[in-house]
This record gives sequence, C-alpha cells and structure tokens, in this order.
Amino acid sequence: MSRYEENSARNADIRRLRREGLFPRAISKQLGLTRNAVIGVLNRSGLCDGAVDRSAAMRIAVADGKPSLKGEHHPRAKLTEAAVRAIRRRYVAGDLINGGTALAREFGVKQSAIWEVVNRVTWKHVA
Repeated sequence: MSRYEENSARNADIRRLRREGLFPRAISKQLGLTRNAVIGVLNRSGLCDGAVDRSAAMRIAVADGKPSLKGEHHPRAKLTEAAVRAIRRRYVAGDLINGGTALAREFGVKQSAIWEVVNRVTWKHVA
C-alpha cells in the first residue's frame, strides 16, 4: 500500500469517526495521531465545527484557479448576507441598542467586524 493510500484510508477513518460523534481529542487517541493532525483533516473536510455544515461551501466552483469562497460561502464566515443587511440598516453610532457593541454581541462577532461591515470594508458585494 502506498503512502497516499495509507493517508487516504486514515483520513476516511477520521471523517467516519467524526460523523459518529467523536471529538478530535478522542479520535487522535484512538488512531494514535496528534490532535492537530486530526483537526487539519476535519477542517479540510468541513467537519470541524459540528454546529454548521460547511461542506457545501467547500464544493463551490473554482474560477481562475482560485476558490470563489466569498461572503457567507466562506468556511469561516460568521455572518450571512441577511445579517449584513440588518446590521447596515439598524446601525446607529453610539446607541446602546443598535450601536456597534450591541450589534456585535447580538451577531456573535467583534465590534471591529461591525465597523467593517457598516463602512463597507468587508461584505462590499452586499447591497
């Protein structure tokens, strides 16, 4: 068996164990690997965060040789286009309810992320 086939089999075992509900630490102990090696395989497979299925984002068509992972399709995105529109609509500087800090808490991001959304540093493609 070649090294490539061994790694493919090992990675398949890691994905199978994660789908069965085991966490990276338990998988690493069971297979005799480092936890970081397991997490790397799970990240590349879109299985590291059990709450969100990001595998569809990883299958987006490749344009010009680079992945087109933009906006909510990016595997690390915390906001959606609807959330970005809501933030831009509701934001009032310095307000206790609709200010940057309050919106950041509500949407689970940092205050700087809210500022970047409002000032169109990020999410430029969302109207």
